[in-house]
Amino acid sequence: GETVSPSDSIKLVVVSDNDALYYKVVKGVTSIVEKSALGITTSVGDFSTGLSEPSFTERLVDDSYSLPSGKRSRYDNTYKEATVSCNKDGHTVQFIFRVYDDGVAYRYAILGSGDISVYAENSECLPVRQEKVYSQQYTKNNQALYEENDTEFMACELYTPLPLLVHTGSDYQIFQPTDCQYRGYGISSTSRHDDRANFGRQ
Repeated sequence: GETVSPSDSIKLVVVSDNDALYYKVVKGVTSIVEKSALGITTSVGDFSTGLSEPSFTERLVDDSYSLPSGKRSRYDNTYKEATVSCNKDGHTVQFIFRVYDDGVAYRYAILGSGDISVYAENSECLPVRQEKVYSQQYTKNNQALYEENDTEFMACELYTPLPLLVHTGSDYQIFQPTDCQYRGYGISSTSRHDDRANFGRQ
């Protein structure tokens, strides 16, 4: 399935290939994120492969709100939400995307009740062009400066911490974590993470 942002500036494409899910992001007519894998490994199953044929729904969300102070009295938070649902071994996993006019975010939801352990996130995010890449080396307080990195070196790295700034030659793209409920986010050519965490399902 595919969906576009409220002003049609960003398009998200989700494809199923060999019982696995992938996504692509297009800005205007230019691809900015090439075919990248989705998946998460948990105590109730590995939702990276062996998935059923996906179902796709979308809706327009206007989550705007007023601010008590600041330069603007109102913050406009409008996006398209696309939910891709798949089944495996009696469990349903949802890949939930938010498509904004200036970017895309996604998260996973595994339906059910009770606790679940996350063993690995098998996600990819592959920028189409990487002329220059700036990343922040890990520090305990996230206070390090961004440094330019060799793109060929980074392509060989197993794990690159976020946030990451990519110069494509014509513009900049920033890749960063949002409201994560567990550790283990990053971006790379493989992006397999073995951090473990536990959280309750809603």
